[in-house]
Amino acid sequence: MYGIVDKKDVLIDYYLYQELKEGKTFDNIIWYFAKRLLDRYGPNYVIYADLLYGSWILAQKLHENDLYFCISAKKDKPTVLFKNYLHHKLDKGNWMSLTYKLIGITAITFHDNSKVNIFCNFVNVSKS
Repeated sequence: MYGIVDKKDVLIDYYLYQELKEGKTFDNIIWYFAKRLLDRYGPNYVIYADLLYGSWILAQKLHENDLYFCISAKKDKPTVLFKNYLHHKLDKGNWMSLTYKLIGITAITFHDNSKVNIFCNFVNVSKS
């Protein structure tokens, strides 16, 4: 079961997961919650999700619906962005970012023990 709580930890919605249906992805679970929040309360929320659920497609969908987010993503969500640009020659302890300025989504990779990928649409990332 997945749940969503408010800032006082009061359960406001839940989703009973049984199995992934054909053609569905884990980011559909996040979109399910986001859509319900939008329908009930408007776009006054920040969506956080770990790499199992995050993807460029989900980031675009959330952004198009005026929701703020900070979601982690696997290295293949999408491969071209992470493998060809953000992971390329990234040493441990460093980070790189790219911002798609046309729509305002930033992709960030930080190399800690492994490479962590994040999509976010409410920060201005600049390397000093």
